[in-house]
Amino acid sequence: GQVYRIDASSAGYGRPGTWWRSSKEISGGMMYDWGAHYMDWTLNFMNKRVESVTGDFQKRRWHHVTNEDYTYALVRFEDGTTATLEQGTMAAVARQGWRILGTDGGMERDGNDVVLHRYDGQRMNTGRLSIDPGPGNNFYSNIGNHLMMGEELIVKPQQARRAIGVIYLAEQSAQKGGKPLPLPGEDQWTPDYAMPW
Repeated sequence: GQVYRIDASSAGYGRPGTWWRSSKEISGGMMYDWGAHYMDWTLNFMNKRVESVTGDFQKRRWHHVTNEDYTYALVRFEDGTTATLEQGTMAAVARQGWRILGTDGGMERDGNDVVLHRYDGQRMNTGRLSIDPGPGNNFYSNIGNHLMMGEELIVKPQQARRAIGVIYLAEQSAQKGGKPLPLPGEDQWTPDYAMPW
């Protein structure tokens, strides 16, 4: 069916270590680290114009590091579909992985397996989902070849800018009390921003 919601999460509870990933000055903040990967994947999967971004960033527990303890972003797309990204070290009820909801069923990551569900809630299939990652498998080689031989980039700068822009707006929204903010440049968005696979 039609996908109407994606939820991605890497949230649990535990004292973060004192390394570069815990330093806002170095990593940019919790959502900029692993969240950039989740957001890039989500934006390319949805492949729709972003209408607004809302964020919630919390610093309440782990004061020995400068990163946030909990971050959340809600991305609303032009057709009303939504995606969320949650990351944190203060979530006592852990959520790891992702969930995709569609009009005829859904998918979720359950441990190392992907579980498919029918519209009536029954499991259709369980097991590892094998997906050919396509040209993204050669990401680092592609960057080297681009710099040395002029090869076309697999991941375009506007794709990276868009994912980071959404994360930036989530943080700005959080600082403004959770006000939804529009993503600049979305009037120029076209479906070819999506990854080639």
